[in-house]
Amino acid sequence: QAWETGPVEMELTAADAGSGLAAFFVALYNQDNGSSQKFEDQGTGRIHMTLCEGDALFSGAFTVIAHAVDHVGNKAVVSSQMQGISLHVELERILKPHDPLFKAGESGILTILTTGYVERVEVIFPDEMTVLDSSLNRAYVYEVPEYIKEEKLTFMVPLRVPEAVMDITVRAYKQDTSLEQHPRFATMAVKGNVLDELRTRLKFQGTEGGV
Repeated sequence: QAWETGPVEMELTAADAGSGLAAFFVALYNQDNGSSQKFEDQGTGRIHMTLCEGDALFSGAFTVIAHAVDHVGNKAVVSSQMQGISLHVELERILKPHDPLFKAGESGILTILTTGYVERVEVIFPDEMTVLDSSLNRAYVYEVPEYIKEEKLTFMVPLRVPEAVMDITVRAYKQDTSLEQHPRFATMAVKGNVLDELRTRLKFQGTEGGV
């Protein structure tokens, strides 16, 4: 499970058409932080769980094991391995106003927040920028993954970048599960150039000096 739009509702059901259902419960074990919890059906044959991004129980790798027993002792066990990871990005211009509308030559900060013991994060800048500065793209590798990890990447828009609206792509990875198919995009616009502003200022100062 990759957290996309908030809490995930999950309902598990069990039934026995023969002797009837005697017991039904779900055990959840988190492999990353060691937490666990048992959920029982209270005789209804249904167990409802709300998987929340902020709950450490559902963050990272966790296993859900459902146990059902009928009245003559027959047992059924079903398990499922899941991943609860999230990725959030925020882009702002360092200078005020902080909206991501840049002039070429200005700097920005990309804030990346992950949860769920993510192992690697990739930041891919648009081709219009990397063709001028190949060092912009970054990869963060965490040998000891953490429940919550934040990165603040400071970068400069190359001076010769053309005016355009572009996306910075951020992807997160954890074992065999990734948000590569659901990357986060930080949209930025480039209009104008700090050199143009500097030339205008120098020209104005030169005109003043000639009066």
